[in-house]
Amino acid sequence: MKIKEISDVSKMLTEISNMENSTKKSDKEELLIINLKNDTKEVAFDVISNVLQKTNKPIAIFSSKVKKKEIINKILSDNSNIDDSKIESGQINSEEWDRLTKIIETLSQKEIYIDDTIENLGTEIINKSKELKEKKDIRIVIWMN
Repeated sequence: MKIKEISDVSKMLTEISNMENSTKKSDKEELLIINLKNDTKEVAFDVISNVLQKTNKPIAIFSSKVKKKEIINKILSDNSNIDDSKIESGQINSEEWDRLTKIIETLSQKEIYIDDTIENLGTEIINKSKELKEKKDIRIVIWMN
């Protein structure tokens, strides 16, 4: 298994596009780890939203600082254009509810694994990523730390 780690967010979409369009068997064995260790939460959420829009491949998100519930709410907020505090409180109108329902239906078709229990250890991330690659054919890992 070939592991490619990138920390330059600007290269991320190119790497994902190459992965999506590749027909080579060796590329299908590749695991792309997007390391967001020096980026803000906002940048990390933008990356997650972009990845979800650009690929139908299973993805994993590892985070030691942001809890799963916040990640999910932010994904829903970013994709539905509804403020995440409104989603958190449940104070959304019927039009927003319709948009949110459509986003949930779309996202439910994707395989997204979120682990918010991980420590900041690179070896732990790589080991869990390899395990997910073997069991679930995860190709893209987003590491928020």
